[in-house]
Amino acid sequence: MFSLAAGFKLYPALFGLLWIKERKYKDTLRLLLDGVLAFFAPFVFFGGINGIIDYIGTFTRYMTKEMYSQTSILGNCITLFGEHGKNIGRAMVCLWILRVVFNVFSTRGGVKTIALLTSTHTILLAESYVYTYVFIAIPCVLFLNEINKQEKYRTMDYVYAVLFAGVFTIPPFVNIQSGVLVGIYVCWIGMLVLISLEEIVKIMKRGRRQ
Repeated sequence: MFSLAAGFKLYPALFGLLWIKERKYKDTLRLLLDGVLAFFAPFVFFGGINGIIDYIGTFTRYMTKEMYSQTSILGNCITLFGEHGKNIGRAMVCLWILRVVFNVFSTRGGVKTIALLTSTHTILLAESYVYTYVFIAIPCVLFLNEINKQEKYRTMDYVYAVLFAGVFTIPPFVNIQSGVLVGIYVCWIGMLVLISLEEIVKIMKRGRRQ
C-alpha cells in the first residue's frame, strides 16, 4: 500500500526515511522498485512511452504555473511579502524539510515524527489545498492509540487532543479578499510548532545534564 501511495502521489515516498532509519535497506529497495512499478505500470494501458512523455510534459507545465494555495507556507509568504515572498517561502520550505529529516534520524520516532512527515504533504507544496488535511488522520489515529496505552496523561496530551479536534471540526473559514485562512490551518501549524518547541526543550535539558 505504501508503494502504491508513493507511486500515485510521489511525496508519500518521504515516509521511506523510516525504513532507512531502521536500516532496512532491502525493504527500502523493494519499496522503491514497487513504487516505480506502481508509477509506470498504468502507462501500459494508457499511451505507453508517449503517455509517459505527455504526463511529464503536463506535470512540468503544472509546476511552473503561478498557483499558490493559502494553506501552504509558500502561498502565505507570498500573501505577506509579495514577490519577495517566493524566495522567503522557498527558503522556509527547504529549512522545514531539513528539520523533518533531522527529526526522523535523531528521535525514536512515534506520533510526532509521523506528524512532521505528514506536514510535508499538507503545508509545503505550493498547491497544498485544504483537502490534503486528510493526511492528518494518520498521526491522529497514532496519537489516539498512544494515549490509550498510557495510564496517566500529560498536560500536552490534552493540548494535542484539542488541536487534533480543531483540525477535524473547525470549518476552514477563508477570506477570499485577503486570502487569510484560519481554523484548521492554525490548529495544524500550532501543533507542528508545539512539537518543535518540545524537542527544543528536551535538547536544552540534555545539554544541562551533560
